[in-house]
This record gives sequence, structure tokens and C-alpha cells, in this order.
Amino acid sequence: TELINQLPMLLRNDVLRYLRLIHRHKPAVVHLWLDDVNIKGGIAAVLAGVPRIILSLRSFPPVHFGFHQPYMREAYRWLFKQQGVILVNNSMAGAAAYEKWLGVPSAGIEVIYNGLSSEFKRPTSYIAEVDELKLILKIPADSPVMGTVIRFTEEKQPFYWLEIASELYKLNQGIYFLLAGDGPLLMDFRDKIRGADIEPNIRLVGHVADVYKYIAMMDLFLLTSRIEGLPNVLIESQLLGVPVVTTNAGGACETMVPDETGWTLEDYNAYTAARKINTILTNDDLLKVAGQNGKEFAKEKFNMENLAAGLQSVYQI
Repeated sequence: TELINQLPMLLRNDVLRYLRLIHRHKPAVVHLWLDDVNIKGGIAAVLAGVPRIILSLRSFPPVHFGFHQPYMREAYRWLFKQQGVILVNNSMAGAAAYEKWLGVPSAGIEVIYNGLSSEFKRPTSYIAEVDELKLILKIPADSPVMGTVIRFTEEKQPFYWLEIASELYKLNQGIYFLLAGDGPLLMDFRDKIRGADIEPNIRLVGHVADVYKYIAMMDLFLLTSRIEGLPNVLIESQLLGVPVVTTNAGGACETMVPDETGWTLEDYNAYTAARKINTILTNDDLLKVAGQNGKEFAKEKFNMENLAAGLQSVYQI
């Protein structure tokens, strides 16, 4: 009761709700995800005496985002010291960032990578749909396509993506550009391309139900994020046989084998990025080998069996 009374009002009521829920179900393990829930549910689980409490962190510390609250760092530091509490991140980069932010020992946060289902659709099953989609989108069958799946938000840097695409278009007017996704910057993005030389070759499809067939249509997937956790879309692209290019953001580079299944843009220079991408896109043999390597790598590293083994280890069951 004393600890609850010391909590900020922003926390107190939710902690009490979690506490009532935990008392009702009496779990042996409580596994929580994301900062707000981790802190509120984690405090409640400690107070309830739950023997095993897993706090799953995603991306980078909340101080990098708008939802950050002043109490979060000290709350996490307190939780880190409690018996039975384990912090887990889904990337080494994310874990290291949290360790630095919290001032806790290196390797103090476990890393368990995401896992994708073995039922993930095989790339060959999309061939007919891709052919039809190219007709609908008026993309010539033999034209190379660079694309992305993106939230049109500041941290995803859609305008840097456009800068690279514009430089690439100057080198090769035969390339088409496909962007799937929605977000607050989408209208600004549309305004930016209106009337530009590149406009006829850009396809903005918005939010789509089966995004995988759009990825399967791409010859190369480009991610230009400023900050990332472990971007599933890079894993999914490789599973579909599509090589990837990404900024060196967070755990993005952990999703691939550099120069074998994908490539990293080391600096923020649209001119040099476009030349690097053009070299890749105009080498069919390189794309084919990278696509095959990517499928094998992603299946081996990011599968449900590895995820289950990691969870069993921290659950201690």
C-alpha cells in the first residue's frame, strides 16, 4: 500500500487494476509488452509476488518517442532490480540502447528475436497475382521495381526515401517505385511528387489488405528509417525472396546478412545511395542470389521454434 501511494497518479489507478487482475488469476508467469504496460503491469506483478515477470521491450527507449513519461526511467530501474524480473528486447541494438539509458550492465537485457510462422506463403505462389497487379498498376512486366511498406511518419523518413528514388530515376527512367502504407505525412508526400519528373513512375497504393503480394512484386525493398527496433518487414521481404536495402537504424542490420541478403546505407546521402542501389538493381544475377540467400537466412534465424526456445528459457519452464 505504501509503494502504491507513492506512485504518480498517472500510474496508480492502472497499477491497481493490474493488481486485481493478477490476484484473480494467480499466474506463475506474467509476460508484458511495451513500455507503458511493462511499467504498470510490472509493478503490479512484483507487488503480487509473481515469481517470473518478463518485460518485453520493443524498438528503442521511450525517451526517443512522444509517449515518454518522466517516471519511466526510474520505474524501469526499480523493476530491473527486483527478483524474478527479466527485461527482453527483440534486437541487440535495442537492448544496448535500453542498457545505456537505464545505466544497467551490458548484457543485462536478454535478446529474443521475432519469429514468423512456418505457414508464411511461398514466393512462387504470388507469381500470377504479381503479374495481374503489374497490369492493374500499369507497370511494364519487365521493368524493375523498388518499393517499400511504410508508415508515413517522421521517424520512417519518407522524404529521404523520395530523395533517393528521385536520384535513382535520374540514372534510370525505367525503374518504377511502389509505396504501400498510410500515415500523417502521406498527403505531404503526395504534394511533393505532384508535377515532379518522377511522378509517372511512382505508385502509391495506400493501406492494402494483402501486403505480401505487393512486396513480392518488388525487385528490391528499401527502408529509410531514422530509428527502428527489429523491422519485421525486412524479414518478410527476404522470406519472399526480395533483397533489402536499409539505413543503419537500430536492429535493421540484424535482420539480414550484409552484402549477401541485403545492403546497408552507411550515410545519409541520396546521391551515393541511388548509385549503390542502381548497381544492385541492374545486376539480375546479384538480385537472384541475394533473394535466395535471404529466404534461407530468414527461415533459419527468425522462425517460431527459435522464438519458443527463447521464451521457454526466460519463463524457466
